[in-house]
Amino acid sequence: MNLQYTFCNEDTNTEVSCLKPESSILAIAGSGSRVIPLFLSRPKRLVCIDSCEFQLFLTEMRITAVKQLSYNEYCILLGYLSAKCSDRKKIFERLKIGTTAKNFMHNWFEEINWGCLIFSGNWERQVVKSSKIFKKLALKKSNMLHDCEDIKLQSNYLKKIKWRLIFALTIISTSSIVQNGFISIKHLRYKLKIKKTYKSAYMYLYGLFKFCRRKDIKHNYFYSPFILGRYNPKIAPTPEINEENYALCKNAILNCKVEFVNSNIFQYSDKNQNVFDFISLSNVLDYCYTSAIIRNVEKCNSSLKNNGIVFIRQHSSAGENIQTTDTNNISERFSMQLLNDDTPFYKITILQKSNLELKNY
Repeated sequence: MNLQYTFCNEDTNTEVSCLKPESSILAIAGSGSRVIPLFLSRPKRLVCIDSCEFQLFLTEMRITAVKQLSYNEYCILLGYLSAKCSDRKKIFERLKIGTTAKNFMHNWFEEINWGCLIFSGNWERQVVKSSKIFKKLALKKSNMLHDCEDIKLQSNYLKKIKWRLIFALTIISTSSIVQNGFISIKHLRYKLKIKKTYKSAYMYLYGLFKFCRRKDIKHNYFYSPFILGRYNPKIAPTPEINEENYALCKNAILNCKVEFVNSNIFQYSDKNQNVFDFISLSNVLDYCYTSAIIRNVEKCNSSLKNNGIVFIRQHSSAGENIQTTDTNNISERFSMQLLNDDTPFYKITILQKSNLELKNY
């Protein structure tokens, strides 16, 4: 029993900007945090899919919690707000969710002593380890970079070879940033290719330097805990805890058909053709062999209606071409939204399914 991810490492607000109301959406579940903002588009159907059943249980709990709890209760349940463990347990016990999901999440909360859920996954624990390495390398100056709210000064810091080396060594020595998380060198030796490792590490570093020219690290929910080893939701809120949007998401969930599917998204897409308006693919392509990338994107395309969109994130596979014969790359239409994405270590590609008869006319 294990959860790989419990926090947020994707800015799904960017995807919301591409969505039309009343859409049918197929979305990778992840920790569930990436799914919640999608309800801002008021979808008529949302299928949450993941090959890991445990991640689906967490996603089901999150969506149910938005539906049934107040904003403060939701934040307490997940650990965004501090509270007594007994209070968190009482809130959880009130939730009316599927028996299997509830039993799993109850056992998980028991394992973490009803503490903060959002930083209890494997990936989040590795982020904490990264911060320890960063602090050792940066010595007493680690907080100096984090607390700098002058964008120009922050950018100048990161132009220095010293800071670039510190970040590079932190990323590489922690393990290797691959496939949406930190994976140990021992695991890497047997399971992953070195080429993907360095490409992924490059994307994280490149994203950091690009981000620091526009926004400060302190208010970013990914970079802030990476440096500090802890997360402060008051200064770096994730998209799912935007209080103004909470009521909108709650209302949308009440009027949406939500489904949970434990399956491979490519196999599922291949069997369910012409049914979705939007596919939120996350960075699943990073897990694929290079030779299978185009074929898997085509499977996703087959489940889209005409003019449907597949939203793709990549880092370790970022150099691979994913254009297909039945899609148009419309990423440039959303250039401003992509520029403002708060997780810039991804290469984002937005493909729209086109009518082949018109395209070849």
